[in-house]
Amino acid sequence: MSPPPSLTPSLGQEINTATRSLHTTLNRTILSLLPLALPPHTSTPTLYATGMTAILPIYEAFESTHTSLLSSPSLQPRTRHLLATLHIPALLRSARLGADLSHLLPDERTRELEQGPQLRDFLIHISHTIETRPHLLIAYTWIFYLALFAGGRYLRKELRESGIFPATSSSDDAEEENPGLTFWHFDSSANEEELKNEFKARVQGIEGSLTEDERRDVVQEAGRVMGFLGDVVGEVEAWVARGGGQAERGVEVRDGEVIGGGRSLMQLLNEAISLGIGFGRAVAGRLTFGSRGAVQGAVALA
Repeated sequence: MSPPPSLTPSLGQEINTATRSLHTTLNRTILSLLPLALPPHTSTPTLYATGMTAILPIYEAFESTHTSLLSSPSLQPRTRHLLATLHIPALLRSARLGADLSHLLPDERTRELEQGPQLRDFLIHISHTIETRPHLLIAYTWIFYLALFAGGRYLRKELRESGIFPATSSSDDAEEENPGLTFWHFDSSANEEELKNEFKARVQGIEGSLTEDERRDVVQEAGRVMGFLGDVVGEVEAWVARGGGQAERGVEVRDGEVIGGGRSLMQLLNEAISLGIGFGRAVAGRLTFGSRGAVQGAVALA
């Protein structure tokens, strides 16, 4: 017997429940890296920008595939309605992040992170998955857009207050204050909370059109996305551990451990966790994201 409608979790709630542990682990890894991209470990935004070169292709992949499908004349009406409902121009991030990186890295930048095998696998997966099963785009938009309203607000605050990003305005609200951080900002005419609520309402409005199998597919794909994303962030972490950007930050690597300012990466991790308001309580230590099979199993058991 199915539970009463009022007790049935929304699709978004199912995604959040299925990916919660992966989300917490990923946040912990990001927080362990953030202090290394900020003073006193660096005086420029180069390390931050280089790390974000691994994120830009992900947004480009699912946003461009989304746009391409919307212009396809062979798209079924139900699918077209789903994709059109998910398309909110104010949420699109690719152009903004691309402009940020061009601003912050005007000279030739390292391509190592953009050519990582985990990222390459993820990009292939994104294009194939969305083109063949467009309804799975729900998982991508839910994860990558809502992240900007949650932990993204904390990251934006930390980056803006670091003092290493070029400022052109003294306004607290104008994104022009830090032109290299427009990825984290939304159009001034769009209230962030209203935009977030509109997106959630749109997802809730279309989830009723999904079959049970399609709904299950979306939740499982969300787990795969988090697994892939964890692998990509792991590549960034490994790049830092190999000494990526160490000359810029004045740090060194000893026996595979990044040392900076007298503190190890694990010490910085603990410090970052203590500052991680809104990210949830993380367990000390590291977890690896090597097995997407394990990720799928976790999702299936959630």
